Amino acid sequence: ELGEFPTSFAGDSTTRSNTQALLDWAGNNTVTASSLTYNSDGTFSFNGSNTYASFLTPITETGSYTVIQWLRPSNALLSGGSGANKPSGTNRRTSLVGPGPVWNPGIWMTSDYIRVHAKTQYRDAAINWTTTDWKMIGMTYDGTNCQIIFDGEFLPIAFTTSASFAIATTMYLGAETSGGSGINWLGDIGITQMYNRILTAAEVAQNFNALRGRYGI
Repeated sequence: ELGEFPTSFAGDSTTRSNTQALLDWAGNNTVTASSLTYNSDGTFSFNGSNTYASFLTPITETGSYTVIQWLRPSNALLSGGSGANKPSGTNRRTSLVGPGPVWNPGIWMTSDYIRVHAKTQYRDAAINWTTTDWKMIGMTYDGTNCQIIFDGEFLPIAFTTSASFAIATTMYLGAETSGGSGINWLGDIGITQMYNRILTAAEVAQNFNALRGRYGI
């Protein structure tokens, strides 16, 4: 049992445990976790090195989807560095990814940028996250374009780069791979929601407002 990462589906308002929800969507029975610390508030802590959860990919490379996560860094995130591809440096943190060279979906961040990645492109958006407060982040993908979610809103896209990758076979929560990595998520992950469609701006805002009180926002 991985705990409280419930998955939401279009037309399905039922909240289920992470394990069962992911198994239902992925149609598989393989979910593993390594060294996660379960907290009494229903969140998990990741150590930034070798903690992760993994499961067979519940998202196809061509389907539309939305991913939303509630995250809290243990330490203030570091700035991204120079150039357009700010979250590609060693300062980035990974919260959810289908491991390379696929990265579908993929979410990385520094204190000043979020990067998302899907089958056909990756995109960057500017943020300002220099605190250890909880934030709601996420992405959508329509089969061609990604959009980036931050605290209940879609962000303006700063950079877009085309890409073309094969079908992912695994997805990790809080890490790029199962091995140790300094870019693994360092901090807590609360609810992670996955939808098999693109949420509207109103639905994203509704999601944020429904859960913000739980995370002290």
